[in-house]
Amino acid sequence: MGRTNAFAVSVLLAFAGAAGTYATIQTLEVGKQGQSAALAPGDVIAGRKQKLDRWEDQLNRAATKRPPSLPGIPQYGPVAMPSVAPVAVSDPARVATPSAPKPNSPKTKAPNAPKAPKPPKPAPGDPPVIYVPSDPTIVYTQPVVEKTCSDAETKAIKQQVKSQIAPLEAEKDQLKAQIDQIEAQYKAEEAALRAQLEPLKAQADALEGDAKKQFKATYIDPLEAQLRQLREQKEAELAPLKARSEALKAQIEQAWTDAFANPDCGGA
Repeated sequence: MGRTNAFAVSVLLAFAGAAGTYATIQTLEVGKQGQSAALAPGDVIAGRKQKLDRWEDQLNRAATKRPPSLPGIPQYGPVAMPSVAPVAVSDPARVATPSAPKPNSPKTKAPNAPKAPKPPKPAPGDPPVIYVPSDPTIVYTQPVVEKTCSDAETKAIKQQVKSQIAPLEAEKDQLKAQIDQIEAQYKAEEAALRAQLEPLKAQADALEGDAKKQFKATYIDPLEAQLRQLREQKEAELAPLKARSEALKAQIEQAWTDAFANPDCGGA
């Protein structure tokens, strides 16, 4: 074999060896990619398994941490209301002393203005007639002067009304003291229930999913139901007291209104 042929064969063999090496390297890279793609689902499953294990540990810790038992709700007896005889106040100024008859001042009535005669209708072909209205009639009436009381008479009327509404004011003050006492009592009970709810809500916030729902249904929902029931009891107990207080307030205001709407200056 000549030297030229031997050199050509050597070049071809070197080129074939390089091509084979390159093909081998590409085949190995494709195999690695396929292997990593096949292992990807296993990593996802392992991650989910770890997350489930963490949730299971969290539920086990929550099950071992049982909150303290709830104290019973204190029962209070009904508040005894003092019996106060109702005082009828219809018109205190008139009941005290009869009022002197008022002098009837005659009222002057305006005379009826004479009616103007209707103008005759113009005959056909006559020119139109223009009518000028006359001046209006002015009638002067004497104003009615209302009766006024002096300062001493007004002071006497005020003293008389105060003495008449004194029982109403006393009953109103008693009702206000009762309302304040009941509201303070229910406020203390609500504060006790809220103090129990706060740590339980903090524990519920640390849970997730069904564990959180079960915890709330077992421990938090009963306390919130007791809190709503306590508010309803407070409203039911305070409603009649507040209604009576408003009625007394209306009677007192009516007594003052009646006393000065038609004051009896001579009787005061």
